Amino acid sequence: QDLEDEIEDIDTYNGLIIYNCNLLDYKYTIEPLLTKNSDFLVGGSSFATVAKIKDNDMVKIMYNNQTYKKIFKVDKSIRGTIALYDTDNQDDDISKGYRFKQVKIERQTI
Repeated sequence: QDLEDEIEDIDTYNGLIIYNCNLLDYKYTIEPLLTKNSDFLVGGSSFATVAKIKDNDMVKIMYNNQTYKKIFKVDKSIRGTIALYDTDNQDDDISKGYRFKQVKIERQTI
């Protein structure tokens, strides 16, 4: 059995779940905004409520002692508390390995 296919249990649920993907491969309501190298985190209104963020907020995504910045976009067609993390042309820790990641998210203040 391939060890990379095994899914580890999350010890506690103290964070949000994102899914790494190339957003250009998905047809969502924000599609007209997407371009190559767009820096979006896309989630539904439930995700926004749990994360305490709003549409167009600049957010800090914390994972594995690293911080990444993305613009959050609400997509009403996405249900649940998961968001899509745009990994197009990125080579960061959050984009490597298993596509689902448990992260912490904060609204970026100016």
